[in-house]
Amino acid sequence: MRLLVAALCMGTIVLSGCGGSSSSGGDSSSESKEVTFFLAQSMNETEIMAPSRENTLGLYITDGSQDGTRLLKKVVVALGPKKLGDNWLIPVGWWNEEEAPVSALAVTDGTAQGTKTIGEVIEGDMPYGLTSFNGKIYFSQENNENGRELWVTDGTENGTRLFKDLVPGTHYGSPENLTVVGRKLYFNAYSSDESNLRVLWESDGTEEGTRQVSPTVYYPTNLTAFGNKLALGGSMLSGPLAYNISLVPTPPMDIEPLILDPESGVVSRIEDLWTGPSSSSPQLYTVADTLLIKANSDAYGNERLWFSKGESGDPDMVDVPTSAFAIIYTTSNGFYGVNRSSPDETYAALWRLNGADDVVKISMDNNLDYLPRYLTDLNGTAYLQAMDAMEDRELYRVEGNDLKLVADINPAGSSYPSGLTKVNDVLIFTATDEEHGRELWRTDGTEAGTQLLMDISPGTSSSDIVLNISDESLLHR
Repeated sequence: MRLLVAALCMGTIVLSGCGGSSSSGGDSSSESKEVTFFLAQSMNETEIMAPSRENTLGLYITDGSQDGTRLLKKVVVALGPKKLGDNWLIPVGWWNEEEAPVSALAVTDGTAQGTKTIGEVIEGDMPYGLTSFNGKIYFSQENNENGRELWVTDGTENGTRLFKDLVPGTHYGSPENLTVVGRKLYFNAYSSDESNLRVLWESDGTEEGTRQVSPTVYYPTNLTAFGNKLALGGSMLSGPLAYNISLVPTPPMDIEPLILDPESGVVSRIEDLWTGPSSSSPQLYTVADTLLIKANSDAYGNERLWFSKGESGDPDMVDVPTSAFAIIYTTSNGFYGVNRSSPDETYAALWRLNGADDVVKISMDNNLDYLPRYLTDLNGTAYLQAMDAMEDRELYRVEGNDLKLVADINPAGSSYPSGLTKVNDVLIFTATDEEHGRELWRTDGTEAGTQLLMDISPGTSSSDIVLNISDESLLHR
């Protein structure tokens, strides 16, 4: 069975005073640079046909330049990094000398020599969910004594410890979706009453100040910082709908969009989008002071969109012929969506979502069915993969209400640019051409500035590289 091969870019991180080479073609005098991490493996025929329990996957760091892209450590898997002071913390997994899978937190200063593990080395699931709060990193980790609980680290061996056993004993609290709003840390975890129900928790950074939110919010999902408030999906059964665990073991999963004010502690339902005890399963996206809700509705159908300012009863529904959207992207200039095909809109296309009454379709010359994917913002311009009338998939950008080709990376066919990730003033991504196979590329948004960044498997052999995989999508796929 092949080793788990994945890559990561959990948000771009600013590098200040890190050792290593300066960017080629960049300003070496800059005091800070953005960096991102990824995993890659050379995929030659021997490795594909005869995999072994060796740490053959490389954890790399890059600032988007050739000189600034380097190998840090051989591992099996790694998850989303988080900056702490001048270092980064990264959950990593590897095979130990007994060929058992183990994991721990790694700390790195951005160099191979400055990369080491801290805290417990454990057999089992990896630590994940690293979140900065009060000058430390909080995360979810498992051990044999406590199960999976909430941990904290200051980046040192002695400063890495269990923060709170949410469900005492070996029962799992399993904290997830850690989100900071103001002076509080919120997360989703099992209730301390061992009812096996997930509820919303909050912490002020002290063990005694870490508790379940009252009134209880059941089944919290998609926790999202929205200004000085917390937006989330959840089931809030209070007042005349109060849930009594002694009478009804399991509350209904009436998950709807909610807004929580940390100062007052008040939790309000934004709207009951699917009326009755059924769930609308909301997904939440934010740009500046606007909240976009994608949810299901008994009145309007699935994957509908609403714009909101986070006030109870205020959402405005996007009402256009193609009002079901499968994918939402956020950029510095607002939201984009990819619609579901329907009798009214036969082809899936990209739409700019400016407001409930301002939705604009993005067009491509000579092709209605261009199947947009992997949209990412670079300096205010949206870039993506799209397909032309000859069914070749290449890198495009949005200009006005049209798509324009950036570069034909593979003239012999499709380059399939994927995993577009901003770092400094370029995008890095994976792409395929005849000369190099599938490798790591970069672009500054121009044809001349679209170039191979690193040929990890020299020659025509391809490398196994996947960018932009979050903790959640990697752990739960």
